[in-house]
Amino acid sequence: MKANNFDSFEAVITFVIYIALQDKKFSDQEKSELFIDIPLIRKFYFDCYGEFIKFDAMKQVKEIEKMVRSKDFLFEGQVSLKEQEFISAILKESQTRTLALLIARHVAESDGFALGEKTKFHHWMNYFSQLEFQI
Repeated sequence: MKANNFDSFEAVITFVIYIALQDKKFSDQEKSELFIDIPLIRKFYFDCYGEFIKFDAMKQVKEIEKMVRSKDFLFEGQVSLKEQEFISAILKESQTRTLALLIARHVAESDGFALGEKTKFHHWMNYFSQLEFQI
């Protein structure tokens, strides 16, 4: 992902796939739920930024999945400093983080919300909540 893609449509999809892959698989159920949620993500970007998202969803999701899988540091048991920096760099705005968490939970729960998915999801939920209340 390019450095200037923070808070982008791609950043939200990246976070969703990152959470879904914590159990080492991006199941057909998870992919199906993500494709169902794409209109919601598109609407969010139009409402918040006036940005109309037009693309081939299947192709984009495959490309992002490949990129996420190539970053081994994202799949350690505990959240590493490098992982923290990567996710923090792509999700900077409160609204985008909230959307990413909402969609990630919906997608990851579709095939059971494995322990690894749940652990990373809760880490980020807590981390992002702390950012909301910093002065």
